[in-house]
Amino acid sequence: MIKGKPQGRSDTGVNKVFGETQVTQEKHNSTVPTMFSARDGDLLACVHTDLTEPGGLSISFAHRNELIMLGIDINIKRWGEDRTVFITYGAQGDSRWVTLGGPEDVGKLIAAINEVLGRLGIKDRAGNNIANLIRSVIANPERYYAIAPASAYEACGIGERGSNAGGSKSSTEGQVMQRRQSNAVFLALNGTEVVEGNFIAQVRVPNEDSIDITIKRRDTEDSPVVHVRLEIVRGKGNKFRVSAVIYLVDKSGLTETKTLNRLDTEELLRYVRVLLHTNRQGLPSNGRIAGLLEEAITQAVSEAKRRAKEYRARIGEELYNQALKEPGLKDNLLRYVIDTLAYVHAGDEIAKKIAFLAIVSSRLPEAYRPSILFIAPSGRGKTNLLRALEAVTPLRWRLFETESLGASPLALFYHAMENPGFMLDMRHRVWFVNEPSWLLLGQNEEDPGKRLMKQAISDITDREPKCYDTVVNINNTRKAVKLCLRGKPVIFATIQDKYSHLLDEQIISRMVPVMLDPAREILPNIIHHIVYVKTDANTKQEFERRARLIRAYLVRELPRVDVVVFTENAKAKIMKCNDLGNPSLCDGYVGGLLGKLETESVITRAAETLKALAASIALLRRRFEKKDEHVVLTVTEEDVTEAWEIAGAIIESMAFGTNPLYIKIKEAILELLKSGPQRRKDIVTAIKERYNVKTGWIDTILGTLVKLDLIERCEEIGRGVYAISCPKSSEITKYTNEDQGEGNES
Repeated sequence: MIKGKPQGRSDTGVNKVFGETQVTQEKHNSTVPTMFSARDGDLLACVHTDLTEPGGLSISFAHRNELIMLGIDINIKRWGEDRTVFITYGAQGDSRWVTLGGPEDVGKLIAAINEVLGRLGIKDRAGNNIANLIRSVIANPERYYAIAPASAYEACGIGERGSNAGGSKSSTEGQVMQRRQSNAVFLALNGTEVVEGNFIAQVRVPNEDSIDITIKRRDTEDSPVVHVRLEIVRGKGNKFRVSAVIYLVDKSGLTETKTLNRLDTEELLRYVRVLLHTNRQGLPSNGRIAGLLEEAITQAVSEAKRRAKEYRARIGEELYNQALKEPGLKDNLLRYVIDTLAYVHAGDEIAKKIAFLAIVSSRLPEAYRPSILFIAPSGRGKTNLLRALEAVTPLRWRLFETESLGASPLALFYHAMENPGFMLDMRHRVWFVNEPSWLLLGQNEEDPGKRLMKQAISDITDREPKCYDTVVNINNTRKAVKLCLRGKPVIFATIQDKYSHLLDEQIISRMVPVMLDPAREILPNIIHHIVYVKTDANTKQEFERRARLIRAYLVRELPRVDVVVFTENAKAKIMKCNDLGNPSLCDGYVGGLLGKLETESVITRAAETLKALAASIALLRRRFEKKDEHVVLTVTEEDVTEAWEIAGAIIESMAFGTNPLYIKIKEAILELLKSGPQRRKDIVTAIKERYNVKTGWIDTILGTLVKLDLIERCEEIGRGVYAISCPKSSEITKYTNEDQGEGNES
């Protein structure tokens, strides 16, 4: 928000300009009308400049100290020749024009405003105070434009919207209630005339949504005439698009011949040629009329994009303001997100927390962006969770709008081919991939797709693109080009647990393996959720409402971080070694694992994962500040501790180079053996009652624990008996050999 007086504007000058025309306003509630505002009842009108359009002056409206979706735009540049104002209102961006021939026409404008207020469900109406303010503005809008505030909030005097210290804002405050206004180039086409051979084309802009192009022959009087109307129409959601309708005017009257929703100059020109009975020589593809059509299409598409961007900013602002008031969202965002995901996915709270922290990590430097692999049986809800996470991820953070199903590595190249310079920029983006084939073994180490994914996960950097030589078809011509990727994305992928033994170590070592909860006792909760919660018509609506608020809040509140700093206590929590030559004496969450026989060299990636999750927690707790134009994030001991409490078991499994379920089953086996020696069949039965795993896998873990000297195989008692420490020979008599012959163990 712009604070204080704009540069070069004195209080004396302001009073002098407005002293004769500004009507004294009575105070009402906590908001006092200023020289740029007027109040009638709870309705407040405020004058400010339009930062998105140079030469634009806006009048925004607030009701009970909250901005509403109603605004008036005045084009200062064209005011001398066109005294028309543009009213836009409502969530759908409805609009209308009002022409003001003189002061007496202000009544028409006030009536239009009051009609809109009624449609918006607001009982207060614009009265004498607001009418007098509008008369002042219309009498000399240039003077208001010279000194008016640049923000609707400042003009209305209703204060700031909430903290955003250090955050990268997607729009300025002045854009909140800005209403769309056709750009200057769009309007400049009006009256353009082009002559080419025997043909003439004329352009007219009848309103803010349309461009009409008339093309006819000059050599004959009674030849048909072609009208092409380019029209900006509201699409689904927050999108605007341009359609072209082609009309033929002949002796039979006006006939609509074709509607094109995908605009292409050559295709449009082809229909025109047919209707005017000419060919490429008469209307060439590189001619003046073709150029005029292309320019009109370009400007219409540009205007549609501008309106969509402006509309998204307006809706985003409204959602952000709602998010600030939403109970629990600002105070504990992580808890609010987990509760939101519970509307559509039961259980798996650990997986949800790790996943959301990974989404947040997309705002961090590349070294702090982990990729996540969900592992679970078929039907357990991997795809469901993936889509729920996608729903709470801001669109501008996603690499693609929706998740990629079974995407191959070459999909990245195909997307790169669609971009300027054949480069796909993946910096600070999140990519959702459902069961990709490149996770599994079976690809040659030199396979280009496999090498590409290794680089996308860990080797590609934000600093510069990595390019690959390849051959593509451009206009039916084979051409050697460089396809480039830049930036490390946060990747979410899924895989069935039955394929976990086929996971490619080159890939899995670069991702965080997250098992969906395999405990059997959660299955009743999942079924109850499917039967009773998801069938409630309000569940989906409430999830979507909360997801919109989360996205709006994330975009405004979480900046991109340039530097991450760990405090000394935070570092010690991860690892503290007085003697690096004796790792068994090291302490800390990761340092304490160094002395264990199970620990593999991939413990380095485990340490990186803990750092990344702790940094994401610090960002959620807003431990950042701006220093020398850089956003610096400080990670504390508290952040590291919370990250370990959430993901400690998974980080341990990474350090041991094993599936995260291995840790759970290992701990369960050790707990069983604390009571004394156990037969294999009893161990298997106890584990299978708790976890949905195969018998052979339990046998493999038993064999591994024996090799690591964590348990013993008590052969003196009998085959298939295990213990933490086998009993002495004098104690063996209480055991029998009833399990002689039992095998199937490693």
